[in-house]
Amino acid sequence: MTTYLYKAIIAAVTSASLLGASSCTDLTEEYYDTVNSGIFPETEEDAEALVVQACYSQFQVNTYGTIASSNIDNIAVFTELTTDIGNSAWKNGATNDLMQVNFSTNTGVINTYINLVKCISTCLNTQNTIKDIPIEQATLDKLNGELHCAMGWMGYMLLDLFGPFQVADQEHLDHPYDVIPLPRLSYEESVNFIESNLLEAIKLLPARYRYGSENYGRFSRGVAYTILMKLYMHEKNWAKAVECGRELMKAEYGYDLVPHYADIFTLDNEGNDETIYAGCCSVWSIQKGIEAA
Repeated sequence: MTTYLYKAIIAAVTSASLLGASSCTDLTEEYYDTVNSGIFPETEEDAEALVVQACYSQFQVNTYGTIASSNIDNIAVFTELTTDIGNSAWKNGATNDLMQVNFSTNTGVINTYINLVKCISTCLNTQNTIKDIPIEQATLDKLNGELHCAMGWMGYMLLDLFGPFQVADQEHLDHPYDVIPLPRLSYEESVNFIESNLLEAIKLLPARYRYGSENYGRFSRGVAYTILMKLYMHEKNWAKAVECGRELMKAEYGYDLVPHYADIFTLDNEGNDETIYAGCCSVWSIQKGIEAA
């Protein structure tokens, strides 16, 4: 009995000692999946990193869940699988649903809808975040132009593939973890959202970035006008579509046809004058994406 009591006392003293020692330890929690708004973003470089992540993450090819990925999330892939053009040896799951045009709640392309809506929300949040960073107005305008172009483009893809879509209002952006019902916009509101963002992008972006420049692969006025033209064609507004097409033929954009069609696909013609937008993988874009993440 005495032995057990002695061991119990020793255990109690030891526990108390450990608790006392731990009281001097810093137990402050650190969160690695959130941004400390007290220290980031503060600089123009921070703003650039946020915009690159918001606007261009959907053009990554080495991952899943983007419009450029090498699986059915790729818009070119899953839109062609629903026609006679595309085919796949994977005769199962979402691939089979697409080829048979027989969609269900398990068809994976719903992820594309979710990802594009999230992309728009990220752009809206980024606009709110960078507006108070002390940077030159011309730089801020260009960054906002890219965000507007991204929202217009993602919105167009949503409208074309799924119809009217959801856009988060300020309440949803401020309370992302709250379960607040978010109805889709009406069809007219969806079209207006796309058009207004693209028109704003046109005001703020340069006409074009030439191949070889450090900004090649970023959105430009030419990109915004092209998407706007597609929107007007989608809505059968032929007169406005023609206006956009004539705008893109102006010398300031520098677009032209490659004389021999097959030459478009040679390495020597990378960045040729038919290219309106090229998603790039460069040290610059990778580094900026890492910093933003």
